[in-house]
Amino acid sequence: MERLSHEPSRRPSRVRIKAGPALLASLSTVLFLLSFPLREAGIWQGFLIAIPVLMIATGMGWRSAAALSPLGLVLLWLRAQVTGVPASLLDYAGLLVALALGTLAGNQIYMLWRAAERRARRSERRAQLLQQAAVELNQSVSEDDLFRNAPRLLSDILPFTHAEVFVPEGEGLRVHTTWRWQVEPDFSIPFETVTGRAYLSGLRQYVPDTSVDPDYMVAPGAEPTSSELALPIVVDGTVRAVLNLEHERLDAFGAHVQDSLDAFVRMMEEVLYRLEATAALERNKAEQKTLADLSQRLLLTDDVGDAAGAALEVLLPALDIDCGAFLLLQHGRLRPLAVRGDFTAALEKRLAAGLTLDGDLAEVWRSRRPVFVDRLEGPVWTASADARSVALLPIVDASERMQSVLALTRLRTPRPWTEEQRRMLLAAATPLSAALERSTLNRQLLAMLEVIRQLSSSEAPNVLYRRAAEATLELVPGAEAVSILVRHDELFYYEAAVGWDLEELQNNAGPFTYAEQVQWYAGDVHRFEQGVARVLKGDAIARHSATAERTPLHLEGGRLGEMRSQVMIPIADHDGIVAILNIDNFSTEDAFGSNALRVAEAFAQHIAVIVRQAEQMVELERSAITDALTGLGNREGFERAVRQELSRARRYEHHLNLVMVDLDNFKQFNDRFGHAVGDAVLVEVADVLRRAKRSTDSVFRWGGDEFVLVLPEVRPEAAHSAMERIAGLLSQIEVQGVRLGASVGLASYPNDGLEPEALMQRADSRMYEWKGARQRATRSSKAEAS
Repeated sequence: MERLSHEPSRRPSRVRIKAGPALLASLSTVLFLLSFPLREAGIWQGFLIAIPVLMIATGMGWRSAAALSPLGLVLLWLRAQVTGVPASLLDYAGLLVALALGTLAGNQIYMLWRAAERRARRSERRAQLLQQAAVELNQSVSEDDLFRNAPRLLSDILPFTHAEVFVPEGEGLRVHTTWRWQVEPDFSIPFETVTGRAYLSGLRQYVPDTSVDPDYMVAPGAEPTSSELALPIVVDGTVRAVLNLEHERLDAFGAHVQDSLDAFVRMMEEVLYRLEATAALERNKAEQKTLADLSQRLLLTDDVGDAAGAALEVLLPALDIDCGAFLLLQHGRLRPLAVRGDFTAALEKRLAAGLTLDGDLAEVWRSRRPVFVDRLEGPVWTASADARSVALLPIVDASERMQSVLALTRLRTPRPWTEEQRRMLLAAATPLSAALERSTLNRQLLAMLEVIRQLSSSEAPNVLYRRAAEATLELVPGAEAVSILVRHDELFYYEAAVGWDLEELQNNAGPFTYAEQVQWYAGDVHRFEQGVARVLKGDAIARHSATAERTPLHLEGGRLGEMRSQVMIPIADHDGIVAILNIDNFSTEDAFGSNALRVAEAFAQHIAVIVRQAEQMVELERSAITDALTGLGNREGFERAVRQELSRARRYEHHLNLVMVDLDNFKQFNDRFGHAVGDAVLVEVADVLRRAKRSTDSVFRWGGDEFVLVLPEVRPEAAHSAMERIAGLLSQIEVQGVRLGASVGLASYPNDGLEPEALMQRADSRMYEWKGARQRATRSSKAEAS
């Protein structure tokens, strides 16, 4: 890199020129002194003649001194006439030489003075022009305005062939403004040029002879030039532009113009600094206003989705962004919490299906650090070919756990993210995190209050368990699936599930013993009995689940292999562990933080209340549908059961059978032996029916001496055989010598009816047919006997 200055090479020449008049004057004096010993002239006469000529030549130039020279000859002649000493030709010749030398010496001084005077006038003129330029430069309202005006104003101060201003762009410098040179607006040059050297080094680059500099680049379409000067415009240590000057003459920008150029460049830098400071102040005001608007909008929202949507509505126009979304990690995919901007229907559909957690999205979620992509080479999160610039901002809570990702995109034209925009987004992350966390807490509080309110309802236990599971999913951060197991006697059964197939779990997994639940807890038994939450991650989930005999690990809908994080909370009350709350996440191993565990443990206590309330409701329900004497289901219980079984029969397309039983001679027991004996007979009948039924069958006391059996999933022929067997067993009952008899009737779905009423009518009708046939057979037997 060459920094050229030609002052040293010019100084010897200046010394010779300044010494010339003194040498010539000294030579003139010596000649006069040498002439006096010849007695042809006096010393004082020589000085009187030579010095005025010298002074006149110094002040007025050689022409004025030459006009005065004949006067010296006249004076010499007068001297000769007065003194009577004649002057020789040598006297006149010496005097002429002295006068000539004085004239030359004075003229040299005159020329130096005039040159200095011209330089002073030029400097004064440049100073005036610089002052005028400073006024106009300071009137610039923008960087573009400044760069457009600079070459024009400089052309009034210094001569040059053409000038241009270059600004950095990409891997080179783009022309911003030209003067006396026409070029395409997007013309660019590489850094391997004189102008590029000035940009990279931050120092002026002067080439007095462009033919010897390999980095010199001929301006296309411009006049050929022989010298080039590139001046970097530096603000706060950063080169903002390069002012490039070229001239057709060699060494056109030497030391005689450097001061003016330095002053002009300093003025440009000062104006640019002022413009940037003013713009920064305006941007700061706009940033503060945007953040204030954002905070105000967020304060007016209670819902998480509304808060995210309000934030996007503020940030998109403020940052000149085309589209954006808040993305939540659910079931291993990023799903939109809120979406705003220029989205196509296809893109909205893709977002609804969820985005894969990979690439930059995975990096942001893992590192909790923002990613800004100024020039996008491929789709990041929008999968849109038009996406050009992307910002991905992690939103974390107070404990540094990820809440969501704010994804922002500029379409079609890449626009770099400025430092101010990055700073604004980072500043906006704090109120965004607080608003999302506040909205989440509000949601949790409302869900908790709703659960507490529902505790006082009289809904069925399975409904309460289901709502408790749904509330857990809503309350606990990171929850993606929930299941609740309730202890009945010594076993734990699935009672509710969200995100799982409850029926598959109930049919193919569990019940689990107390010891199996302790193994699934995978921790200290004492902590298990205290109800302390435990967390399993990764492969440990499947490993500990496999210890149970009827584990859900291999179920088609079990998905334990996909699970990344799992929370188990033993739910305890004064009687020990009454239920188990399982909370599952399929997205990340760090899904459950301390806040999530605190919320889960607090809510688990409400589930304990639900369990006790469910037990009480079950007991009340049992008493409402149970016959107090026999312990069988009563008429209300039958009606509920038959509707449920009929619904299952329709769903799975299998048979359902109803058997009506009527005790034929029960009245005799009451009349002859009293109601106590009659009650004992009914209890014995109930015991016989219990022992005779299958585990899937149900027995009910219809009323008085009538009973009903519900036989699901059995063909009518087999049900008829079972009915006859039951009739035979009842006919073997004998009390105090009196044998009991029974009439039975069968109705089958769908052959005999599709509704409970039709089936009961058909079974009752056939029972009476049975009873009639028995009575006819009895009368016939008595007639034959008589």
